Amino acid sequence: MPRAVRFLVHEGAHLWEISSALEVLSHAELARPGSYQWELVGVQDGMVPTDLGVELRVHRPDPGRLTTLFIAGCPDFVTTQPQALCELAVTLAARARRTVALCSGNFVAARAGLLAGARATVHWKQLEAFRSQFPEVEIVPGRLYLDQGPVWSCAGDVSALHVTLALVEADFGPSLASRVARDMLIYTRRDGMSPQISTLLNTSTSSNRMRRVVGFIREHLREPLPVERLAEVALLSPRQFTRAFKNETGITPARFIERVRVEEARPMVENTRLSLGAIAREVGFACEDRMREAFLRVLGRKPTELRDGRRTGPIAA
Repeated sequence: MPRAVRFLVHEGAHLWEISSALEVLSHAELARPGSYQWELVGVQDGMVPTDLGVELRVHRPDPGRLTTLFIAGCPDFVTTQPQALCELAVTLAARARRTVALCSGNFVAARAGLLAGARATVHWKQLEAFRSQFPEVEIVPGRLYLDQGPVWSCAGDVSALHVTLALVEADFGPSLASRVARDMLIYTRRDGMSPQISTLLNTSTSSNRMRRVVGFIREHLREPLPVERLAEVALLSPRQFTRAFKNETGITPARFIERVRVEEARPMVENTRLSLGAIAREVGFACEDRMREAFLRVLGRKPTELRDGRRTGPIAA
C-alpha cells in the first residue's frame, strides 16, 4: 500500500522546497514502485502561483488517512498565517502519522498549535521573527531539521531535500534512501543535527591574506597544519597571524581547522564503510581518539553514535 503524502500549498509557496521533496519521493517511487502516492492540496481547488511565478494545481483534500503532511512555506507566513489554512492544517495533521513544516511553514504549524509542547528549528533568517511571535515554542537554532515524532520542523531551502530523504529512510530503511541520494547525485546526506551553514561559508574573511589561508587549509587538510605553517602562508609572524585570524573569523586557527575536519569526516562516518581510524587519517586527525574528541566538542556526539544512527530499519505504514 503506497504511503499517502499531501503537500499543503498556499499562494506564494516556495517552489524549490516543494519540488525538492517531490523529486526525492519520485526517485523513491522509481526505485521501489508502490512506495508513495502524493498530491498537492489547498483550501480550495484551483491554480496557485508560487514564489517563482510557476502555477501549481491544488485540490481540496480527500478525507483519507495520511502518512505524511508537508506544510509548504511561503514568504508571507513570516508575518501572517491565514486562518483557513491553519484550520485545514489542523484537520490534515490529525489524519497524518507525521507532519513536516518546511521553512516558514513552521509559522503556520505554530499558529495552528501543532508545535505546542514540541521543539522546533527554523531558518536562521526567520529566527527572531519566530521567537517574537511564538515564545512558547522551544527553538533549537541552526539545525537543518528536527524530528519530534509526529511533528518535524525543517529550516527550508536545501534542507527540504535532506528531510525528505530522512523520511524515506524512516519509511523504508537506509538502503532505499541511499539509493535515492546516489540517483540524484547528492554528494553527501546531511542529518537534522547538521548546521545550516558550514564553517567555511560562515567564516567571514575580509582580506585576501586570510582567504588565502582558508583555501590553503582546505587544500592541505590531511597534513599537519601548525600555526607556524599557516603564518608563512599569510606572510605574518605566528603571533600576528593568530591575532589577525581570530579578529577576522572570531575563532582560533586550531578550532577552525578542527571544525572543518569534522565537517569533512562526518559524511564518511555516516555514509561509508571506512574504519574510523582511516577516516581520521583521511581528514588530518592524528588518530581516531583525536577525531572522537573533536566530534564531541563540535557536534556533541561520538562518530560511533552517528554511524549507528544510520543502521535503523523501516517503520510500518
